[in-house]
Amino acid sequence: MSCGAPEIEAGTLMSHDGKGHCFFVRQPSTTEEVDAAILSLWSSCCGAVRYAGHDREILVRLAEIGEGDTCDFRLENEPKQARVTHLTFEFVDGEAPKSGPLAAREIVEYFAGFLAKRYGAGSRVLDSRFFGTTASFRHEWGHGSLPTPCSVTFALEAYGEDSWLLRIRREDQPNSPGDTLGIHKAIERDRRFRQVQWFPEEDWEKGTREGRARPF
Repeated sequence: MSCGAPEIEAGTLMSHDGKGHCFFVRQPSTTEEVDAAILSLWSSCCGAVRYAGHDREILVRLAEIGEGDTCDFRLENEPKQARVTHLTFEFVDGEAPKSGPLAAREIVEYFAGFLAKRYGAGSRVLDSRFFGTTASFRHEWGHGSLPTPCSVTFALEAYGEDSWLLRIRREDQPNSPGDTLGIHKAIERDRRFRQVQWFPEEDWEKGTREGRARPF
């Protein structure tokens, strides 16, 4: 069986044999490559990729995205899966500063357009709404390939000067890493986004305001 998903996330680290089975040809050596390797484990649809190491930080991260079963060695105090539901960031356009309402529209249109392009023909952006410094849209994907398309709502609001809060809510089940990955990729590609922090739902509800650099 060959889905190709792990190689998409970690193409410089992986290859596959004549039967289509994927494997790592070398180990990650940078922070970016570790991130890519973790995403390759998460994206594997048939459990073909596993982690055989003992690095505690990696074991924690894999457990928090629901991939503890892909680890050959499990932590005794393994954390439960973290459902990432909130994102804060600064949006600074030095060349053409915009008012709050205009910035809100630009941010949401950028996110919606990026997701539509990333997920392709089976993707739909629905229910776009703009009101002052708040904006929202719903993204569906899986039309034509899944029995029931996945649906996630993204709601943006001002969160201080040049700062914004994005709430992410899955419609049909608790949030999963895939619900945040597209937004993470969009932010990585645009230098106007700064001071990015991701929050699991439990941390946000507790009042924690120092988040994570990535949602996985």
